[in-house]
Amino acid sequence: MELQPQAILDRRMVKHHKQTNTQVLVHWKALSPSKATWEFADDLLIRYPRLFLEDKEIFLEGKSIVVNHEEW
Repeated sequence: MELQPQAILDRRMVKHHKQTNTQVLVHWKALSPSKATWEFADDLLIRYPRLFLEDKEIFLEGKSIVVNHEEW
């Protein structure tokens, strides 16, 4: 069973391989919010290209990207 993201709960900037990257805290469908995991935003968007974040702004490679809500 492959987990699907349900919601983005938070975001943070972290140093990774001498670069600053964005991580997002993902609440996964069928799991409790206490099981949320930190994922790199760019990896998450590659794995789930249809993932849209309602009223959220994310930062990838120094660029601010506002993503509009859309149904799956």
